[in-house]
Amino acid sequence: MKKYHLTKQGFFIFAIILVSAIGCTAKHGANRSSAKTSEGAPKWEDCRSDLEKYCSEVKPGGGRLIDCLSKESKNLNSKCGNLIEQKVASRK
Repeated sequence: MKKYHLTKQGFFIFAIILVSAIGCTAKHGANRSSAKTSEGAPKWEDCRSDLEKYCSEVKPGGGRLIDCLSKESKNLNSKCGNLIEQKVASRK
């Protein structure tokens, strides 16, 4: 089995790439949950039970989950209903 040795320069380059990748992933994750911007604002977490109850068979992406939940708007909990209203309104 061949052993590989990293030079100090190679190690630092690897470390910089790793830290950058972690930072980008964390930033991307924060952007995906932009509904969590302030305390009391609607969050996707508020729709978890409604998603499981009404839209468990729907494939995520392309606005399909929002469409599914908007069809059930009368049955959604109030926080989820508010979030879906905001999302539908922002599409127009």
